[in-house]
Amino acid sequence: MVVDLDMASRTRIELGRADLRRWLTSSFLTMIRAALSFGAGQLLFKSGPSFRISVEGSMWSISTQRLLRAQDGVNIQAHRARLEERLLELEAEARAIKYYQNTLASINRLPPEILYMIFLIVAERTQNQFNPSSCRGPYVDMSWLPRTTQVCRRWRDVALSWPTLWSRISFTTPELTELMLLRSKDTPISIIFETGKEGYPRHILNALVAHSHRLKAIELQGNTKPGDLDDLLSHCSGPMPILESLRLGDQHGWGFKFPGSSFPNGTPALKYLKAHGCEISSWKDLPLGTNLTTLYLGTYPGSGRPTIQELHRCLQRVPSLLTLQLMYFLPNDLQGDLRPFDRLPPVLPKLREMWFIDDVRPLSTFFRAFYVPSSTSLEIFCNRDEGDGDLSGGDLIRLLSSAWDRVIKSGCQSIGVRQDDVDPRRQIYDMCFNYHQGEEQIKENQGLCINVLGLDVDAGLLCLKRWFDLSSVRSFTGDGVVLWDTTCAIFRDLAQLAEIHLKSTVIGGFIGLVANQPAAFPAFSSLYLENVDFRHYNPGIMHGFGDIDRDGTYVATLLVESLRHRSMKKVSIEHCYNFEQRHREMMQEHLPGVEIIWDGYERLLASDEPGDVSDSEEEEENGSGEEQDD
Repeated sequence: MVVDLDMASRTRIELGRADLRRWLTSSFLTMIRAALSFGAGQLLFKSGPSFRISVEGSMWSISTQRLLRAQDGVNIQAHRARLEERLLELEAEARAIKYYQNTLASINRLPPEILYMIFLIVAERTQNQFNPSSCRGPYVDMSWLPRTTQVCRRWRDVALSWPTLWSRISFTTPELTELMLLRSKDTPISIIFETGKEGYPRHILNALVAHSHRLKAIELQGNTKPGDLDDLLSHCSGPMPILESLRLGDQHGWGFKFPGSSFPNGTPALKYLKAHGCEISSWKDLPLGTNLTTLYLGTYPGSGRPTIQELHRCLQRVPSLLTLQLMYFLPNDLQGDLRPFDRLPPVLPKLREMWFIDDVRPLSTFFRAFYVPSSTSLEIFCNRDEGDGDLSGGDLIRLLSSAWDRVIKSGCQSIGVRQDDVDPRRQIYDMCFNYHQGEEQIKENQGLCINVLGLDVDAGLLCLKRWFDLSSVRSFTGDGVVLWDTTCAIFRDLAQLAEIHLKSTVIGGFIGLVANQPAAFPAFSSLYLENVDFRHYNPGIMHGFGDIDRDGTYVATLLVESLRHRSMKKVSIEHCYNFEQRHREMMQEHLPGVEIIWDGYERLLASDEPGDVSDSEEEEENGSGEEQDD
């Protein structure tokens, strides 16, 4: 059979039927493709063991031409071996040429140190984008690996030669774990794992024991059965001189003992410690030190608590602490009434954030026994328990005022009250202070947030007014809470209150107070309304009683009348229901010189509850506010 191919070089290939299957090996197919590509000659196969290559031109190397011009009578097997050897040589040459070609690319002209930094950023970014809370198991993201090692030879060489890239150990398989431990050499390593149904694999234990001296970070989440985490921690007995971050978590409620027998040599370099769901076996054995900046200890209600002295000694050991978070770990060993008494010596001079979740009695005990550092911001989530007795959120605020007296006496700049998004029985009180510490150091907007159960708005605000200095308050915010005229009256005599923000509430009580008591809010000049329904006037509508007006004209008119004789500078209306262009024009006409800001949002249909918008209504919103429903 003769096949004529009409190509630029007019290459003719004559194939013998008898030798077709025997001679069309992969090597000769490669040779045929080369001949067709170069168009350099004629290749003929004849019947029998002999063959003849006719080569025209000199584009092929001399070594290749000699092999292709072999005559009859050569040893077939030996010649095939020489051809295979030549093919390997040519492949090596091709790889060398491609590698050299890659080195001329702009990215590969960067020094290896710069290329390594790029790879490190890619690896860290994939870890930051990965969400371990949505999965279980060895959640170290290794997607950076093919992006760096399977592109070209130089990239692979750089990636394999920098140990830091391999320091975040994956436990997908024992083989991969061993490989990463080997390639990370002596660099500090991180062990991160969230257990699934199978528990913690054996090779995690091997890594903890054999490489404890170079552990920089440990993060172990999960406790699928009692004793899982305890057993693993019991093997953390080797020295960990460079450990900086330790995160332990129990999401299944079994609890684990911490520190147990682990960390007997301490962790002198530890900066971050978080243990959630733990039972403290020995407070004096906690791995605390002078380098620790963040401490989180959390347990479940009913677990053991430290004594006041135990907690005080622990806090004395962490003078560099910046963030303290305790969940159901405050002491509860004071007896008798809660009159202020001489507190323990101050601790935590550098603290910036203090965060507590606990019941009223332990919180009150802490603020009775400890000073709160003046440099810190404070967030309290207060629950109620049968053991609290007659103690209330008011008692907590009273004790806090003396424990944090330097900040409290510096004056409050803003105060707000809002409803908890999850539990409507809870109120959240937010306060900001301006605390001046020396002539050069000023900490602005130092905050207090108290989330308390069972303390209604009026009682909470009255308590804050009694125990805190509110004379310098310039801003008040009410968000999602009922503001009766009695509520607004609490702040009527604040001489510097200039801004009032009302969100997702009924403004009838506020309008009535402003209209009927001209002396109230003497500095009031700016009103901000957001997500307010102008059909609702009576605050009782938020409790299921009261009238709903046909449109927003009545409330808008009363608002204008209440503000006409005030020294107003600004009225801002944002995303409010049943407020129309004609209402804005009325405001502009009757409030000359006042800046009226309106986002143009017109929504004439709203639910019975302020701020409660159906999904269908949200989908119809176009953001411009220029369209109006019939």
